[in-house]
Amino acid sequence: MRLVLGLINTGIRLVLLLLIAYICSTAYVGFRVGRAIYTAKSTNVVAAIGSSIAGRDNTEKFALERANLPAYVTESPAFWWGLRLSE
Repeated sequence: MRLVLGLINTGIRLVLLLLIAYICSTAYVGFRVGRAIYTAKSTNVVAAIGSSIAGRDNTEKFALERANLPAYVTESPAFWWGLRLSE
């Protein structure tokens, strides 16, 4: 019985660790994409004007297409939090 409970406890810890790693890594990727958008807009006047005309959603869509990120990263809410908080 103790062995089974120990295995269940270890499994729960592993799942929680993987979940925390996933959330942190996707938030970091979102942060990096947001910083890339901010850097492009702050260093290039044409990019700043274009992104203002296109709007935030289209600018983010363009940046995500250029980054070629897998869907499991962009589907994470932590990714979008990192992206929106870093712009």
